[in-house]
Amino acid sequence: MTDTSAPYDLNHEDDRASASDGVSRYGAYLRLHVQEFAYALEERDAADFAAAAFKVASPPILTGYLRSHPRILSTTLGGQQGCLIAHIHLAGPRPDWPGIGAWRDWERDSYSDAYFAPDAYDLSERKHRYLLTRFELHETLLREEDLPACPAEGEDLAPAAHDVLAVVIPALNRVVGPILPLLEKGW
Repeated sequence: MTDTSAPYDLNHEDDRASASDGVSRYGAYLRLHVQEFAYALEERDAADFAAAAFKVASPPILTGYLRSHPRILSTTLGGQQGCLIAHIHLAGPRPDWPGIGAWRDWERDSYSDAYFAPDAYDLSERKHRYLLTRFELHETLLREEDLPACPAEGEDLAPAAHDVLAVVIPALNRVVGPILPLLEKGW
């Protein structure tokens, strides 16, 4: 991540360098996934447009553009009654409770350092036990009046999608930023 203190970050340099059209890989993916925006464009709903723009920018649709802190397991945004709602799952530290025996913590990816749950092999062949703590954040992230306007049907999605991410990413960082240092400290 460019700013290591930010929970979410957009990698604009990689976006341009990896662009098949020479401009923006994200822009090309927006054109490939225009169906994600159908409801938002039909209803001219800025919150749903923001949710769709974030979804296309995120793995598994697009990898490498939206980067997040390793403890962020998933982030889902949705529009509801003129609000952009965030659902964020974070990997928490294993509790240090006396008398519970030997339990393993989250696995870590050696490349990305991301946290992930054990697979069937770890559970069946290695016979490890895992005690995984997950925190869920549910937040009204932004109201429709705080978001850029939804483009009209037929307009290029890229400028509006870039504008909306420029508002959504800082809002997510304000919500998650204060919590991550507490998780890093542990129990």
